[in-house]
Amino acid sequence: MRIRTNLALLSNTVDFPPECGKIIGPLRSMLLPVGELPRLHINAVLHDGRLVSHKINRLLIEEIFTRNLDCSKQNIRVVDRFQLDEQGHYVIPVRKKWEDQLSDPEMHGLFIAIGSENDPYETVIPATEVFRFFYATSDVLAKALLRGDFLDPGTNLWNPHKTGIADDGKAIIWLRKRMLDADARFLARFAFSQYALKQAQEIFLYAAAIGPSINGRIIRALPPFEDTVSMRFLGRRMGGPYNNRVLVSRLLQCSWRPGFTELKWDRDNDGRYDPDRREERPVTNWGAGLTDIPDHHEQTPTKLADTPPSIHNVPSRLREEEIFERFPELGAVPAEKMPQENAETRAELTDWRAIAEEAFKGSVINGKSSWDKVGITIIEGMEKAPEQEKEQTDAVDLSVGQADYLTVLRLLKLFDEDMYAGAEFITVLDSTATAHGVQFNVYPCEMDGKQKAWLYIDKDKETRRMALLAEIHYYNSIRYLVELQQRRPIEASTLVIWNSEETKIPPKFLAHMFMDCARAECARLDSAPNFELEWARLHHTLKTVNRESAERFLVRIFDARPIHG
Repeated sequence: MRIRTNLALLSNTVDFPPECGKIIGPLRSMLLPVGELPRLHINAVLHDGRLVSHKINRLLIEEIFTRNLDCSKQNIRVVDRFQLDEQGHYVIPVRKKWEDQLSDPEMHGLFIAIGSENDPYETVIPATEVFRFFYATSDVLAKALLRGDFLDPGTNLWNPHKTGIADDGKAIIWLRKRMLDADARFLARFAFSQYALKQAQEIFLYAAAIGPSINGRIIRALPPFEDTVSMRFLGRRMGGPYNNRVLVSRLLQCSWRPGFTELKWDRDNDGRYDPDRREERPVTNWGAGLTDIPDHHEQTPTKLADTPPSIHNVPSRLREEEIFERFPELGAVPAEKMPQENAETRAELTDWRAIAEEAFKGSVINGKSSWDKVGITIIEGMEKAPEQEKEQTDAVDLSVGQADYLTVLRLLKLFDEDMYAGAEFITVLDSTATAHGVQFNVYPCEMDGKQKAWLYIDKDKETRRMALLAEIHYYNSIRYLVELQQRRPIEASTLVIWNSEETKIPPKFLAHMFMDCARAECARLDSAPNFELEWARLHHTLKTVNRESAERFLVRIFDARPIHG
């Protein structure tokens, strides 16, 4: 996995004393290992491949700001590089010499805009900087996030049976063997906050949902909390209607307070890499400190790599003083590693139990991602997390498109054992509505911070679109049928989804298929190949509902041929 970076020649005190820190050369694009993200911030200054921020801590165009930012989800808008505001102006100004980049897909990165009472775009932060500052605190975590490890944290990140938090805020986290001791505090943020964990999962799911592209995939990341916090950052003024918009180039400090007051951790192994590459080692009583991984004599590297790190390299991670500087409240939490009384060998995990009835199996297929930037995880099963209570909403209109969806509903209800078939109606979106004896999925009010018209079936954007989802069993095969509520009868509305083995599909994947339709604003599933799913459309040709028509409908569902491209 690699990241695309743009480098430019910078003036220095020897050659250009009056203009130290000024960009004087053209941009040069290159790929670097994604593990460099923890230290490679925007406008980082390099010399011979080494960070020299201690010599030039900011460019001439940058200022230091401190702002109180409301990071609640409803106050954040996700925008691209060429987003227009309500006045029709670019949120991020586009210079005339950059206008040709409007058609360049490599320049269409994502940003988050955090609003104020006056301006919804007052503070604009690149999504890659949000990812670097809040999530990619080590190369191990950066790769875990983009590999999809956070989709099943109990298998990949921490042992849920040995991880918990008490009412007084004292917490214990038990790390899986590939995690760094240095990341214990950062992983605890996700272990004890469902919102933070969901945001971490969304980073991978969004990247995977983007179809194959020769230009790689885009990172989308929101802060892992919804608090109002004080943030200190480097940035550049952009003007705006109230002359207060700032484009952030580097986040420096955040006053976010964790949900735990004390942290202890242990792990499945003792945390060190074995220089002799043995698969098993004797039990050790070696006690690692917070940043003493993989060995307390080895320091985190200061030089950027141009090749992927191996298990023999020291992983880059934040030093303890950097934790205090970046997150003072987190750094102030007492944290220590428990005595290594029961540390096991490197290859052996004891007292491990599966956390779900369905096991999670993942593999990274680098070849399916152009430029090797973001691998695609093929997921055969996912953690069966406790179901969250869904919102029951009345903001629907059952009469719109009723003739079509009721025909499909009645046909599905006729599937029975004599046909060796059955249909189970399920919900995967956060909002639902009950009608005709079943639960309908209801589309959210917004997507990516915008009230998109397709999410509604009325022009005033008050009545939300519904969709029926049925898991259909036929002999030993499973396919899923989606019936979208449509404004006009002539619109295609019935979709069939399945995987190559015709087995169960995780609810999170189905939810993303639903949102694919909203992105495309039609019955189309562009991201299905990235989840190893097939899909097809069915047109409404059956007007009568009886056993014979139900049998024909069942055959059509399982005879449907996949749509490609």
